[in-house]
Amino acid sequence: MKVDLEKYRKYIETRIAEGASLRMLENEIGIERQKLSREMKKAGMRVPTRIESVKFLWKNHKHPHIGKTGSLCPTYGRKMSDETKQKLREAMAGDKNYHWSGGRKKHSSGYILVYRPDNHLADKHGFVLEHRLVAEQKYGRKLTSSDIVHHIDGNKTNNNPENIVVLTRSEHAKLHNGLKKCNKRRNTSA
Repeated sequence: MKVDLEKYRKYIETRIAEGASLRMLENEIGIERQKLSREMKKAGMRVPTRIESVKFLWKNHKHPHIGKTGSLCPTYGRKMSDETKQKLREAMAGDKNYHWSGGRKKHSSGYILVYRPDNHLADKHGFVLEHRLVAEQKYGRKLTSSDIVHHIDGNKTNNNPENIVVLTRSEHAKLHNGLKKCNKRRNTSA
């Protein structure tokens, strides 16, 4: 089927001057891109390059992937139902999330945190201090808020059961005061 571009010539030239791509013209005129490109070349018309079209689309915010956030986003201003929010949360929770690191991370104070959302020691994000979990397993009871878990070697990341002792606050304070006195004697005698 021969395509007669003469009746579209003026329209095509103005649209190309505006920055329209062959894909846009295909949708507007109803002629396939390949045929349109071939017939435009035969008629001596300028055919826009792919790079020109892409630059125009991005520059003028006409590309479908522009504006993922803000007013250009198709969902901007729309409210999501609680059900939809919950589905999105579940879809990206735990090991389904691309940032998942096996449920272990280091706290800013140096202790190891483990993801255990159902544990009674869990914080609001579902993480528990690993040394407290190990102490519960070692002593076979739940820890109270007054129980202090002490690392014998002083290494906060060494959570071996042999390296952990559960103390009361007063016992822990006495232990550390004794250690401070020992360190002072060592430093003054040297």
